[in-house]
Amino acid sequence: MSVSVITSTDAQQHEAPGEVAERLEEGEDSQTPQPPRRGVLPASGARKSSARSGQPEEGESAEPEGFKTTRHAPGNGAIELVDVSLSQHKKAIFGPVSIKTAPGSLLVIDGPVGSGRTCLLLTIGGRMKPTTGSGAVSGFDLRAQMKQIRRHVALGSFPGLNDLDPALSVNQHVAEQILLHKFGLSVGRARVRETLDTLNQYVKAAEPLARDAHAVITGESANCDKEFLPRLRGNQLVADLTPLEKFTLSTLLSLLDEPDVLLVDDVDELRAVDDRARAWALLIGLRTAGRERPLTIVASCEHDGLDPTALADLSQVAGGDHLIYDLPGCRLEVGVTSPAAPTAL
Repeated sequence: MSVSVITSTDAQQHEAPGEVAERLEEGEDSQTPQPPRRGVLPASGARKSSARSGQPEEGESAEPEGFKTTRHAPGNGAIELVDVSLSQHKKAIFGPVSIKTAPGSLLVIDGPVGSGRTCLLLTIGGRMKPTTGSGAVSGFDLRAQMKQIRRHVALGSFPGLNDLDPALSVNQHVAEQILLHKFGLSVGRARVRETLDTLNQYVKAAEPLARDAHAVITGESANCDKEFLPRLRGNQLVADLTPLEKFTLSTLLSLLDEPDVLLVDDVDELRAVDDRARAWALLIGLRTAGRERPLTIVASCEHDGLDPTALADLSQVAGGDHLIYDLPGCRLEVGVTSPAAPTAL
């Protein structure tokens, strides 16, 4: 069978980088009416009612017979997979995999190159349809409601899939993301600055918890940098950003649609040990930063990319479930505590 990958939630048309740059330059003086403002980021209630209702849309079947997973209210970030596998041309890509996480968990998919980590993440995100098995993501059926899942699950950094354009600036990437999400027909500099400020507030709110998580991961306290986590600066070109800054930009752009689940592939793409530790610390800190309820994060790495012995301590520091799933199917370590309290911006 063929495997299809869907990289856009609604198959939106992508504008060329030059067109986005031109619209950014011209948008400040545009007279195009803007939709009612409810803050810089879109309210979660702005999603289509069909996605919130959990009812299958036209062309999607109802819940399949034999579906055994626990049903959750749509939009809560819970993940449950039961014997999910993916194959192509009779060759197994991954699975069968069975995973169950509570809302607001950190799930680490651990495995070597070629173990199917990326395909498993894309399956959880509704971008690939599994060959066998059943499950639910954020309360929606894994096989029958992929479109709804895509509305609630965002892709963060995915090397080779959604790489940043080195020729564009941070401001232009933010403007492009606003346009692609249809938050308006045009975008001006003021709105880009406002959005950028809000994203940096997420980082600031995540920083205290990120410092504690970094100390657990590395075994030593972080130095008292004024900015422990990188901030986004709009006039910088992506080509001039450090690897950690690029990771941060990709991660924060994915939060513009206020997802219930965030997927991040191959954290080990960051080669410097401290960069990887700070990337994990950023993800852990963002789970509760500026949110009414914790964000579920699923991230992948190579074997031993995150020390399993640190998970229990991370759970004590950050709260919530911290799980490592070792492909092809052995859970290494589980840390479970009560969910962490949300951090206000």
